[in-house]
Amino acid sequence: MIVCLCGFACSSKQNAHKPEPVGPAPVEPVEPAPVKPVEPARPATAAELLERTSAKYQSLRTYRDQGRCMNKFMVAGTEFIDTKPFETAYERGGRVKFTFKHSRGPGMPAEMFYGIWSPDGKKFDWARTSRKLKDSGVDAKTAFLRPTQVSGAATTFVLPMLIEGTDLPLLLALESAEFLADDTFDGQACRVVKGVQKDGAVVTVWIDGALAVRRAVIERVVEMRAAPSADPNAPKTNKTTVVTTIVADRVQFDAVIPDWAFAPPTDAELFPQIGEPDR
Repeated sequence: MIVCLCGFACSSKQNAHKPEPVGPAPVEPVEPAPVKPVEPARPATAAELLERTSAKYQSLRTYRDQGRCMNKFMVAGTEFIDTKPFETAYERGGRVKFTFKHSRGPGMPAEMFYGIWSPDGKKFDWARTSRKLKDSGVDAKTAFLRPTQVSGAATTFVLPMLIEGTDLPLLLALESAEFLADDTFDGQACRVVKGVQKDGAVVTVWIDGALAVRRAVIERVVEMRAAPSADPNAPKTNKTTVVTTIVADRVQFDAVIPDWAFAPPTDAELFPQIGEPDR
């Protein structure tokens, strides 16, 4: 029997429990945010590439190269090309050795040895064939300034970026730097940058994809001793443009360098049998 109160019609179905909805509540569709176009990366400027390259050298654990430095200049109306081979071995905070060979004079073969080495990168020894000169325990500035002119600027190639305190000009510290056409050197694609050093020298460098400097051309106006003259009023010096080309044929970044590469030069290297090495 079903009893209805208040005169309302009743039934058993009216008192039945309504089932709860099953599953997640419906979600209103959301408009997707507009996708911003990806802007292409801005290519580095010539100045930025020089900064990145300098920073790379300053962060290297080890560096090694073999190369040659060629100077082209005029003396008394005659053009000379003087070539000086060099080698570099360097450990950050450790051993250093830099050697090169030079000639007795313009146009002569490079038979004279010059070496600079250090067991700790702080105190340096140096020795050269000419006049049998040598010294030991000197600082970097004393060790590297002395051979700078003799080396034909080979000491200014990468050493100032590796060794603190040389007081040598930085090759890549260039003003008004600009890109020239890309080039290939020793099978490696290179960016080519041209700029001016503070002393007015015009420098062009070839930098490969690993940020290694593979080639540099330096054009500098210098005063050289004039040819002998019977005229007492003739100038004693003449200004001439020296074009220096420095090439690194073999460059190694952060490679293991064998101990023998840091060994001090032998007497046979310092004083080869070339006649009168003390002149």
